[in-house]
Amino acid sequence: MLTERDLENKLRDYAARFSQHVRKREWGEAHNLYNMALDTAVIAEMSEDFQAELFGEYDSEGTGDVADGLFSREDVHRVNRECCIIRNMAYEDKECRRLGIPLGTFRNYSDEDYCARCRKRKG
Repeated sequence: MLTERDLENKLRDYAARFSQHVRKREWGEAHNLYNMALDTAVIAEMSEDFQAELFGEYDSEGTGDVADGLFSREDVHRVNRECCIIRNMAYEDKECRRLGIPLGTFRNYSDEDYCARCRKRKG
């Protein structure tokens, strides 16, 4: 069984590995490490100070400038976006094959100029 100190060290290691995967553009691995660290920190009821060290401070006031954690918010956002795009690309491929249309003609919300309501380009 891990002690609290061992668990903290392991989660810090996850943050370091997360950053390595982001640099290598290994989005799935980075996404999994972030989710495991987040789930573990919450379930183990780690201290608020330690959670702030990992994930950054939480700004309930919405004033803006808050300290970032070992898991950079910018990197986490990028990893989530890249994983979303990868999932949608797989979905697009599946839908194009099902509909019998050429790959790349199926539009979805990962396209920045796509409107989900009208299924065409935003104008």
